Amino acid sequence: MSNERQTLISFGFGFVPLWRRLLSAKFKVIVLTIFLFSVSIYLADAVIAQSEGEENQHDLLLSDGGGADNGIVVVRDLNAALEAFGKRLGFNIKASGKFPDGIENSVVYFKTGMYLEFLGVFDRIKAKDTPEVKFLESYEGAIGMALEIPSADRAANRLIKRGFEINGPNRYPPGTVGQQPQNWLWRTVKFKKPEMPGGDVFFIEYKESLEQLRSKNPQKYAASRTHPNTAEKVQAVWIAVKNLDSAVKIYESIGLKAGNQVSFSKLKAKGREIIVGESLIVLLEADGRGKAASFLKQRGESIMGVSIKVGDLNTAKKMIEINLKQRIKTYKGAYGKSLLAPFEETHGIWVELYQ
Repeated sequence: MSNERQTLISFGFGFVPLWRRLLSAKFKVIVLTIFLFSVSIYLADAVIAQSEGEENQHDLLLSDGGGADNGIVVVRDLNAALEAFGKRLGFNIKASGKFPDGIENSVVYFKTGMYLEFLGVFDRIKAKDTPEVKFLESYEGAIGMALEIPSADRAANRLIKRGFEINGPNRYPPGTVGQQPQNWLWRTVKFKKPEMPGGDVFFIEYKESLEQLRSKNPQKYAASRTHPNTAEKVQAVWIAVKNLDSAVKIYESIGLKAGNQVSFSKLKAKGREIIVGESLIVLLEADGRGKAASFLKQRGESIMGVSIKVGDLNTAKKMIEINLKQRIKTYKGAYGKSLLAPFEETHGIWVELYQ
């Protein structure tokens, strides 16, 4: 082979790796530039999403505290309800007070602060125009519930911002027309028209917090929340709905957060949790023929029942069986081993005890 031929080959073999190295380096620069550009876009989007998430989180109704406050149960005979829930089902329930509109109440308090309030009528003339009397024309049972909020003003502003028309904040006692009382006990915010399935769901701010009340008389506070059946807290308030997905969207639209999906096989229902502080609202859609379907057919979309956590289900079961002289079956519920109190004892609201 000639020297010229060898030189060309040597040059060619030497040139190709150099060309490849130059092209590879340029390609790496381009790839690195694209990568850095993509990362910058991703980080910018993440910052915006986080900012929007924080803003949305801050805009939630209970973002600064609060939760389920009470479930309101209207009964035709308040003394009979006291007998049933107190002497036979084992709750610490006591007569509480009478209101100027002819309504009286009794209360079952729980350790978390949420309570069940039973309303009856002691003066039908004074109470003739109340929603309780109208409700009792057809049913007994739960008529609504309150969600506690740290500030009625903030809650009102958040609801208005979301496009809802509201009444309030209104103080109790109401005082004279055109004046607001200085020594109010609580303030409420309500929707001007029904917005959510579940009856009258409204918001309440107390002048004194639960911690303040507890500190004033800790022994009395603890005693009022101790139950012979070992009840501890209301874990969930069940609301029967026709369409679960639609109902969840409505509750989210007012600024509440949806949680886990749950199954209530004993009721033949599927559900979704709505988080309200230490407790839950559970929206239930009938899943076949059963208690949920029957309730919806008779009552429509409204509060159906409650799940109450107890410290010792066996104690509660034995107590109820002795008092009612009947066997009570347990089952695997959504939150643990459970039993249903007989519906004929509970004045229109299903009561599940679980451990």
